[in-house]
Amino acid sequence: MNPEEKKKILTFALKKISARDFSEKELLISLKRKFPETDDFSEIIDILKAKNYLNDKRFAENLVKNLRSKKKGIMFIKAKLREKGISESIISKVLEENSDELTLAKEALLKKFGKSSLAKIDKEKLKVKILRFLISRGFEKSVSFRATEEFLKSYLL
Repeated sequence: MNPEEKKKILTFALKKISARDFSEKELLISLKRKFPETDDFSEIIDILKAKNYLNDKRFAENLVKNLRSKKKGIMFIKAKLREKGISESIISKVLEENSDELTLAKEALLKKFGKSSLAKIDKEKLKVKILRFLISRGFEKSVSFRATEEFLKSYLL
């Protein structure tokens, strides 16, 4: 890669990551799309990492915070992080810090069902509906069952 081409690729990469955080995998995909004739972007990636412009751990922390604010569960978040190319070690470290799954599941239920009239719905149908909702949000089954039971005890009795 000649110096002019390197500067062009680096400028493009800096523009991309100045707009939002990228994982290493996402940026590589973007660079390969924009510059298909170039094979090796490792030098560019190394420069960005050295200056801490590209940091998978920071990206993962921000993504987890964003998805947690949207009341998404651990399984959903793990899948999203893997999709973005984050390593398993970073995933486990980041999720270790954000581990109150049950509280988050209850908050999601309150947001979804809190203001509706649940007394009119058959209890078994409601239970299935709540479980389906939590599992679709990426909560583990054990957490979903526990949150559902606690929610039904609190709001139906």
